[in-house]
Amino acid sequence: MAYFGFTNKLIEGKTIEIFNFGNCKRDFTYVDDIVTGVKHVMQNAPEKVTGEDGLPIPPYRVYNIGNNSPENLLDFVSILEEELLRAGVLPSDYDFEAHKKLVPMLSLDAGNTPFLNEIEKEAKKTNVPIIRTEMQSFMKLLLAMHKPMSILEVGCAIGFSALLMSEYAPAGCKITTIEKYEKRIPIARENFKRAGKEDSITLLEGDAMDWLKKLEGPYDFIFMDAAKGQYIHFLPDILRLLKPDGILLSDNVLQGGDIIQSRYAVTRRNRTIHTRMRDYLYELKHHPQLETAILPVGDGITLSVRKA
Repeated sequence: MAYFGFTNKLIEGKTIEIFNFGNCKRDFTYVDDIVTGVKHVMQNAPEKVTGEDGLPIPPYRVYNIGNNSPENLLDFVSILEEELLRAGVLPSDYDFEAHKKLVPMLSLDAGNTPFLNEIEKEAKKTNVPIIRTEMQSFMKLLLAMHKPMSILEVGCAIGFSALLMSEYAPAGCKITTIEKYEKRIPIARENFKRAGKEDSITLLEGDAMDWLKKLEGPYDFIFMDAAKGQYIHFLPDILRLLKPDGILLSDNVLQGGDIIQSRYAVTRRNRTIHTRMRDYLYELKHHPQLETAILPVGDGITLSVRKA
């Protein structure tokens, strides 16, 4: 019972661990769920039956009692913090941040460097989207296999993925990253400076469409993680900049599963992105210069190789 477990640890001044760096949902069971579940069980008790050998078979059934409404784990923790303060269980100046630790989902996950973990924690605290844990693992594998010496990233945000690629790419690898959102640019620059990566990562400020036309390349590895509705418009220049045998990795292409739905099954405001992303996926799969796989990693990715 997470409520009681977390509360007891916080009262004792211990640290609570939040798995998958907070990027997960839990179906919490509350007291009213349990009461309702018990009532249903009592009204539908298992029948006593006799087996083929004439002996009675122990009557039992297995029930899954829950509210069937998964909640974001970090939202759950935030609500718990508010209620503990409101009820006076914890003092008003209690430092919750000092007693929370974001950890990998599995002990098998080797994780990242302490600095990358710190940047990831800051991003989640400020609701800045960064690549998911499973995407991080997949990207590190690709970098180890392909060993790119020149990388182009379209969509920098606060620099987490660029720093991850710089950390796990071969020594001497140069990364060029593009970011349009003005509020995130100084944070990204500061993160590159803190990491000592200013010489290996070049940040271009402005619209990716403009920069892609100016760049000459070529690049061994291109990572697309910008405005999803623009992927299809970026593609001609991306192909021009990608080396033969180079890798194009595109993130968040399944849009929460909407892509497999009819255009009219998604909300009206999302139909333009829906249409453009389906056009992008079709182009990747049918382009004569590319070999592409669509993979269910995170919110869906495409892995494309430019044919030599």
